[in-house]
Amino acid sequence: MSLDLRVSMTNGVVFVCAIFIIFSFTVGYLLGGPGIDTQRVLGVGTAQRNFAAALLIGTSNFDDPNVISVIMVTSLLMMVSVLILGKNLPELDQGLGVDLEKVEVS
Repeated sequence: MSLDLRVSMTNGVVFVCAIFIIFSFTVGYLLGGPGIDTQRVLGVGTAQRNFAAALLIGTSNFDDPNVISVIMVTSLLMMVSVLILGKNLPELDQGLGVDLEKVEVS
């Protein structure tokens, strides 16, 4: 299995997986609506895909062990990048200087 992983890393699979992660996050972020919090949640949620389903389909339909290697490399890259991205997203909404006024309803 380590040979398959080395082959996957040398033929550009990691680069394509990274582009897929960035594209997924960007689409989720841009379609997240007007709220910055919703954009972040949808960006991270879109970038983090269901790999149990991908492994099920990959093992059921393909005999090539490289398919499983690519799925695992992508899942590890997504997990690490989503953890780092979620932790280090800048607080864009801070510093806007918006003060909310309390309104009492009688």
